[in-house]
Amino acid sequence: MFSGLKKKISGFTNKIFSKTQKKVEEEEQEQVETPIKPVSEEKPIDDFKKDVSDIKESEISKEPVETSKPVAVEKEPVSEKSLKEKESLEKSSKEDLFEKTSVQEIKQTQKKTKPEKIQEKPKKQDSLTLEKQKNIKKSVFKSLKGIFSEKIKLSEKEINEFLEEFELSLLEADVSIDSANAIVLDLKERLVKEAFNKKDVLTDIKKRIKETLVNQLDVDCDINNYMKELKQKKPFIIMFVGPNGAGKTTTVAKFGKKFKDEGLEIVFSSSDTFRAGSIQQLEKHANILDIKIIKQNYGSDPAAVAFDAVSSAKANKLDLVLIDTAGRQETNLNLMQELKKIKKVVSPDLVIYVGESQAGQAIVDQVLKFKQEIGIDGVILTKLDTDPKGGVAISILNGLKLPIFFIGTGQEYPDLMKFSTKFIVDRVVE
Repeated sequence: MFSGLKKKISGFTNKIFSKTQKKVEEEEQEQVETPIKPVSEEKPIDDFKKDVSDIKESEISKEPVETSKPVAVEKEPVSEKSLKEKESLEKSSKEDLFEKTSVQEIKQTQKKTKPEKIQEKPKKQDSLTLEKQKNIKKSVFKSLKGIFSEKIKLSEKEINEFLEEFELSLLEADVSIDSANAIVLDLKERLVKEAFNKKDVLTDIKKRIKETLVNQLDVDCDINNYMKELKQKKPFIIMFVGPNGAGKTTTVAKFGKKFKDEGLEIVFSSSDTFRAGSIQQLEKHANILDIKIIKQNYGSDPAAVAFDAVSSAKANKLDLVLIDTAGRQETNLNLMQELKKIKKVVSPDLVIYVGESQAGQAIVDQVLKFKQEIGIDGVILTKLDTDPKGGVAISILNGLKLPIFFIGTGQEYPDLMKFSTKFIVDRVVE
């Protein structure tokens, strides 16, 4: 039951899970490999000073220093006093020369240390350094954020890639186009906003899918809420309609068993006077269940049979009238007119469409046509246990906004299972 739909949804959740897990692993790897670089990569100040001061001596020594050539002088006897004065004078001249040379060297050095090229270099480095600082700060922030955050988020683009494929999967599972689109849009909104728990991504993904399905299939399927007048109004009348072979007569019998077990007194109306064997089939069930049946000959007016059943129930103060009708296609205008006549004569409290789930999207069109022509209050899906897809249930709930009261899962009387949104959600998302 719902195996096809379950498989499609499971495939989608696993792909999203794989993507988030890969992203978590990449983030963790990035945290390990990203080194924390120094904020500034400028040259140390000491090295810069060294570059400025280390000016080649050859550049200074190349400057010619004027010196006088030695001249041969005839030696004369010199007194001790004159010798001292001479030494003092030479010392003073050397100091003056050294001082003059030192000043000249300093000036030349200063000239060489103030070119514009040296000043431009740090400016260029400052520009590059600022950019590097920004990138480093971003890298550091991202690493710290990844370390302290326990959540992982997917971008809208990443999510869209999966949702496109998921929508096709829903269509393959017999979900109508409108319903598939509505589910995908709802799910996209939830996934884009969601930051998944790194430790349990799969649980978060399944939670969002369940929330989407519950929201999109928000239809009250409890038949008791549609039968509130059952105990006050006698008789309460339910009319069953639908195509040939869907299991209407068997479903009427299952209903009789269910409500008889709840202590209600029931009468069957065999208003299928068209199909051969239909009257005998319902009569057999009535005998087994000990339920009263109103019938006429084949070819009789089905509306007249229904009227007799309601009259009998009123006379005997019975609780419930269950009206079986002939199967017909929505395109058969004469038979559709016949149903309208029955409804007009007995004014049923509930009109329930009985359809075969294996019909796929065709059943959605049929239900819609019956709803437009006669008026439908709810649906019972038969043979759902043999339906490998199950998407038709979503289409009825989401697209037609009709409740599915029960699902048939076999031919026995107990094989009538209550249906709810939770019923389908729990089976397609595990």
